[in-house]
Amino acid sequence: MSYKEIKELITQLNSHSWSSKREDAAWELGEYKKEALIAVPSLIEALKDKSSDVQFYAAEALGKIGSEKGLKPLQKLIFEEEYNMVLQTQCLLSIAMIRTDKARDFLMSIIRNTDYCPVLRSDATIALGRMRSKVKNERLKLIKIFNIEEEDLVKEEIITTIGKSCTRDKRVINFLIEIILNSNLRWQFRNRAVEALGRLYAINAYKEICQVLVFDQSDYARNTAAKTIKRLSLHFWEKHDDIVLKLILSTFLAYALEATKLEKSNLVFNQLEKTITKFAERLDDETFEELDEITKNILDEVNELTEEDLNEILSIYFELDEIPEEDVYDEQDDNTDYDDLEIERKIITNKFPIKVLFLGAAPSDQNNLYHKRELNLIKNRIQSKPGFLILPKFGVSIGEFINILQNELPIILHFSAHGSYGELILEDEETRQSDSISINKIASVIKVHNQKKSENRISIVVFSSCDSDFDATEIANHVDCVVTMTDSIKIVDANNFAVGFYESICNGEDIESAFKIGLALIDEDEKPIPKLLPENKDFGLVHLVDKEDVNGI
Repeated sequence: MSYKEIKELITQLNSHSWSSKREDAAWELGEYKKEALIAVPSLIEALKDKSSDVQFYAAEALGKIGSEKGLKPLQKLIFEEEYNMVLQTQCLLSIAMIRTDKARDFLMSIIRNTDYCPVLRSDATIALGRMRSKVKNERLKLIKIFNIEEEDLVKEEIITTIGKSCTRDKRVINFLIEIILNSNLRWQFRNRAVEALGRLYAINAYKEICQVLVFDQSDYARNTAAKTIKRLSLHFWEKHDDIVLKLILSTFLAYALEATKLEKSNLVFNQLEKTITKFAERLDDETFEELDEITKNILDEVNELTEEDLNEILSIYFELDEIPEEDVYDEQDDNTDYDDLEIERKIITNKFPIKVLFLGAAPSDQNNLYHKRELNLIKNRIQSKPGFLILPKFGVSIGEFINILQNELPIILHFSAHGSYGELILEDEETRQSDSISINKIASVIKVHNQKKSENRISIVVFSSCDSDFDATEIANHVDCVVTMTDSIKIVDANNFAVGFYESICNGEDIESAFKIGLALIDEDEKPIPKLLPENKDFGLVHLVDKEDVNGI
């Protein structure tokens, strides 16, 4: 971006009479990060704007630019906007992005102060976790806070933040182990502690993690333990093959146990099945047959085994030598992910980067959809994923839609716009007021596009739009899947669904699982408005991309 363009955006931010234009200017300045340093004074001034949305994007931009000059104004705004939690949260995240000692100290001061509301302190803990601090005293302070903290919301985030610290400190590992072995604590704490140990690659905690896998009363905690065992096993496969085999065997044991109580839940059983399949690919035939024989014997006797018997079995499996200290806690990139792959599955694409074309339309005669906020929520979750690229286009008209589609060649097409019974509401090129396009016409455009661009075809279409279910089956005839809304949906629910859906498919989940995770993030009082098309298709084995290919980029 040229100096002249930045100056024009600054002028727009400072003086445009339309708040939407000031929002656009703040957002665009943030996208250019360090290049927009000269905009910092104007962005600080925009924190006082009458529009809370302008304040939001100005706060976000200050974080992305990363200037320490933005620190005090952001801190001040947090306390001025005590009833605007969305703005407070963004200010905290922006402070974390500045990444200085003063920023870190401020977040710690919020977490420690019990006079502040639990939500604010929880968000400050999440922001601190984004900094991935390696400061020892800070981690120990968080442990002390956890031990005296009364708010569960804050305690949960403390556990997760400690798990992002890339630490080798035994006191931290022991703290997490104590949590997972304490059955009196809420299962959410144990679940997060197991996940944190996996992030830290704490292989010395494998016995305790296996105990969670076999004995914990929470299916969710046990499911997380199965994933963590897989993560540890794959990471330490070459260094500690004896330990890995023990981990595999414990997984077989839990598999056998779970097979006897499927009426309770399929959650852990399905995860264990994936884990065993993954391990089986790496075992030689002799070892696999030996493990298989042991588990068959366990399965035959499982109904007769008491918890004491199972503990004895586990104790036999874990008679191992001490692990070399230098190998215990390797510092790792927090984005490492070993989610499983299905044996028989369809991979939608192997094209990189995977482009998500985000089309936003907000006609001046319609209610504001805050589609830039939706975009930012999605970007915050998947921008760190290798091989994924989001292309935002706002104020889209019908003509622009067709032109953008031909030029950008997206794999995912996302509409953030109003919908109305078979129509999508875009913007008129001249008046910027409502201009409707039928879902059938969109289907025709996509059909022609995919026929001409067979190697760069659109695979997934997402309508973050009310009442977009009408005629959407026609689009489903030309792409791999379509997500629609069968009724009116709250903006917050549409946003939460989109975040869960995209993050899951980027993590290698199949389309069906990603869709269900998105549904789980919708307000429980709401009926499941999102719908996956075509309805008769099995999406359980359909993946956007091969996860191993993504990690290899």
